[in-house]
Amino acid sequence: MRPVEAEESMDQKKGNIVQVLYSFSDRRLAEQAWETHFCKLPKETQTKIIRYRRWEDRQAGVFGKLLLMDALKRYGYTTNALSSISLDAYGRPRTDYLVDFNISHSGEYVVCAVSEGERVGIDIEKRKVFCFSELTDCFSAEEKEELMKSENRTARFYDFWTMKESVLKADGRGLSTPMDQIIIEDGRARLNGATWFLTELDFGSDYSCHLATNIEHPAIEIEKLEFH
Repeated sequence: MRPVEAEESMDQKKGNIVQVLYSFSDRRLAEQAWETHFCKLPKETQTKIIRYRRWEDRQAGVFGKLLLMDALKRYGYTTNALSSISLDAYGRPRTDYLVDFNISHSGEYVVCAVSEGERVGIDIEKRKVFCFSELTDCFSAEEKEELMKSENRTARFYDFWTMKESVLKADGRGLSTPMDQIIIEDGRARLNGATWFLTELDFGSDYSCHLATNIEHPAIEIEKLEFH
């Protein structure tokens, strides 16, 4: 839970700022390190994470929650903040107050975006070869044409994909909204009458990552956290 005094502290307020915390790991944690980090999480969170079949997904799940815990502390939440997170009608996690957050992971990266008073969505994807013909329903005719003309079709596809995914995650209705309904133009996306503003985040040439917000030109603070 968030303490009452934190509501009144201007030092804690970070309105119009989006905090992006991330971790990078290309190897499995040693057992002792895993237990140390895993035990920091609430029992219900541990139960969900341990169900993941792949160790990569379990580790990413732990890192994502640790990033979120660290971010929420910066907004005045207590150490048991994860226990107060609930789901809205669409199954999107939320806090009890005005702080919005979103987590994504792919490959070696886990990213977490948090903002007070603003809506955020973030998506990161490691680029890999795939069959374009299997994904045509995700794009408009104009987007398909741009993809086919692109010199680096794979990179452009993942740019489009992360833009659309970040908007869906910020909007909160997820898979109930078809991707081809998201219209992207000049760093903005339109969906169901709302406008979302897109920012590309650079995590190297092997990745695409975008942040979607409901405000234009947010101040973005990016910080790496390491878990050993």
